[in-house]
Amino acid sequence: MTLNRTVLNSEPWGTPPQTSCQQHHSPPLAGPGHPARSQPTKGTPVQAAGCQLFQGTTAGTGVKSRRHGPALLWAQRQGQRAAAGPRSAARAPRAPLFPRTGSGRDSAAVGAGPGQGPGRSGAGAMLAVLAAGWSLLAAAFLAALLLLRRAPAPRPGGAGLVISGLFQDLIRYGKTKRGCGQLPGWLRLLQVPKRWFTHFYVVSVLWNGFLLICLFRAEFLGESFPSWIQDMHHALGRDSQSKDTDSEHLSALLVLLLLWLHSCRRLAECLWTSVFSSGVIHIVQYCFGLGYYIAVGSTVLCQVPTNVRNGKRLSVQICWYHILGVMMYVWASLHQHRCLAILANLRKSRSGKVVSLSHSVPFGDWFESVSCPHYFAELLIYVSMAITLGMHNVTWWCVVMYVLFNQALAAVLCHEFYQKNFSSYPKHRKAFVPLVF
Repeated sequence: MTLNRTVLNSEPWGTPPQTSCQQHHSPPLAGPGHPARSQPTKGTPVQAAGCQLFQGTTAGTGVKSRRHGPALLWAQRQGQRAAAGPRSAARAPRAPLFPRTGSGRDSAAVGAGPGQGPGRSGAGAMLAVLAAGWSLLAAAFLAALLLLRRAPAPRPGGAGLVISGLFQDLIRYGKTKRGCGQLPGWLRLLQVPKRWFTHFYVVSVLWNGFLLICLFRAEFLGESFPSWIQDMHHALGRDSQSKDTDSEHLSALLVLLLLWLHSCRRLAECLWTSVFSSGVIHIVQYCFGLGYYIAVGSTVLCQVPTNVRNGKRLSVQICWYHILGVMMYVWASLHQHRCLAILANLRKSRSGKVVSLSHSVPFGDWFESVSCPHYFAELLIYVSMAITLGMHNVTWWCVVMYVLFNQALAAVLCHEFYQKNFSSYPKHRKAFVPLVF
């Protein structure tokens, strides 16, 4: 009895069998006059002098063993591929969007696989810290809202009066500051004009526009971010991810684009639509607003996966939640613009000339249901971004919770102002969310 031995090449896609390797490294067979030698287990590869031998089915009787049929079929396919010629090389994968080189910890982070090394756990921990930061901000504004509704009136002349004055000064701005009494002289020195709101959107347009350009170039041109942005991203972002979907790249790009467009529209409204009165805001509120738009754009950037892309075009990554999120964003933005135009027209004549800086009761659009529909529209805009990110991004939902409580606090203060200063103010209007709150 003899054995058929099929030589299998260890190189990818298979190359023609090397007969010389088979001649020199075929093990002798047992037979008459030959001592029996231990044979390897059938159907398993044997390494001999760099060649991979495969022992197939028994020959001589013309009957092939059903047990070893798949192995022989696989070997025959390898031979067919080798006869057809070498296969074209696969497309080279794209480089990571955020390559890191030059340090030992970089290579360790790149080499860490799912559940291996500190890279994955470190990235997850940093994202958790980022989400926790937004959650703390949301909790702070929720606490301020609860204190505003339930805190007892402070006793005159005590320390509680000073603390209450500081608290009221920090949460109120514009027309709502009139409800917290006369401010001490040293507190008035810390006030800046409310019209400086425009600076928030100038910073947002510049910063988030810069991030958008960098992300666009990384996605389409294969360029890398500046080193300081890479350090920021890797400190708070996603260095090592075991699972990556192509749609996440498009989601982050879309959200950053929507955030930048939102800032551009609000800047244009501050410059050419809104009419600011002589209201003021606290310097702490002003600095917080400047930092907010830097932080929110950086948060979007940290949602970009840094894994190697598989080469698909962004046009084939569009998902249903991208379309739904963008449609909701456009709808909420249109209503917010209409509401801001209604507020501005209360101080303008029909020709568009500013004739008054006083406050009046607005009517029309969503004002028929709530006192501050532009704040409600702001919340819907951020919810639309959460939908665009796929509705599963925990960090961004923490941002949405912050916007919810921040805008709810401002809406409650405005609602109280309208009720206190206008006796005929519609009683069916809610402060923030139609029919709810």
